[in-house]
Amino acid sequence: MLTPSRWSTASPASIRSELACARAEFLRAFLGMNGHSLAAEKLAAGFTGVQILSLLAAAENESASRLERMLGRGSSSVPAPGGNLSPERALSLLLAARTRLLSADAALQASGEVPIEHGRTARGILRVRHDQDRLWARRLQDWRSKRGMATQPGSTAFLVASLRAARKEMLLALALLEPVQRPTWQSPLAGRAQEEDTLLTAIGVSSTPPADDSWAGTWRQLHQTHKLLTDELQRIASVEKETPSVGVELYTRIVASVDADRVLANQIRGLETA
Repeated sequence: MLTPSRWSTASPASIRSELACARAEFLRAFLGMNGHSLAAEKLAAGFTGVQILSLLAAAENESASRLERMLGRGSSSVPAPGGNLSPERALSLLLAARTRLLSADAALQASGEVPIEHGRTARGILRVRHDQDRLWARRLQDWRSKRGMATQPGSTAFLVASLRAARKEMLLALALLEPVQRPTWQSPLAGRAQEEDTLLTAIGVSSTPPADDSWAGTWRQLHQTHKLLTDELQRIASVEKETPSVGVELYTRIVASVDADRVLANQIRGLETA
């Protein structure tokens, strides 16, 4: 984890890795919450889950606008959504805002410029977004602890988002290693692919052919199984109504898969895990 003093000198890859870690932690905190909890209950600081997601999406779009202005672009404003948002819609707005933010940051990195707007560099703006994800993740985790909340099937859309965020966190941690070091993680990565392959079978999707024993084969398998799993869950989410479509046992196993990617990311970064 980057200390505050290292944000100004860290590599762009390290910054992206930190952002991914904080976002994965934030999204994980929503797993197991039902629609009522997300839309109606005050989860943290007096806000519902939908309000938290909407607030962060608005702030992230504003941050993206600032980066776009640094590039000399006419930043496009994103109108505030009207009406009552569903949890899934609020989530999609947040995910779109993050894509916009990272796109603007990548363009700024490619330009080679280090502009400042209102006393903040692009890195300063990204650090605020990182810190906000961490802050809300802690608040949500505190709410869950006080509630004594056990994992129960929740929205499949949040499950998909958390799976993708955890995998991105793990892959970006791996990308920080020297290329020669990455194959030393082949065995745990192969294990992750096999675990997701069993989840594919559980949801009725034909498993992928076994990879060969090479590093390249394991890498392909890792991506193929994850894509098949998230694509199928996304299909389920697209037709899901108020009642979750994934049963308790399978939902719990998929949440465990999210956690396994996050644990592996911590191990790759050399951090202690619980």
